[in-house]
Amino acid sequence: MRYHNALITTLAAGLLCILSASVQCHAQESPPGGRVADLQDQLENGLKARLPNEFAFIDVVVQRVEARQLTSGEVKSVFQWARRKNKHTPFPYFQRAMRIIAARKGVDL
Repeated sequence: MRYHNALITTLAAGLLCILSASVQCHAQESPPGGRVADLQDQLENGLKARLPNEFAFIDVVVQRVEARQLTSGEVKSVFQWARRKNKHTPFPYFQRAMRIIAARKGVDL
């Protein structure tokens, strides 16, 4: 378990390096009205959310996008990265990386 947590942390740190370049391009991005619901559906289905706490975390992430505390570009980049890391259970990768990114921006998830 300790190895798994260290691996996720290391992978998330690598992702942060990649995202730091792409995030600047999306810094002013804001989703048009109907696209946020699409983001929620995409996250729930693509991350294979099954547990109530997983759905709750996704709800919070979408709320932060709506409040412009996080950009949809950041969220989608992490989403795609997590799905590449593990096709069967991408949610833990997504959650860990989003928490790291949000913490660096001073956003509570």
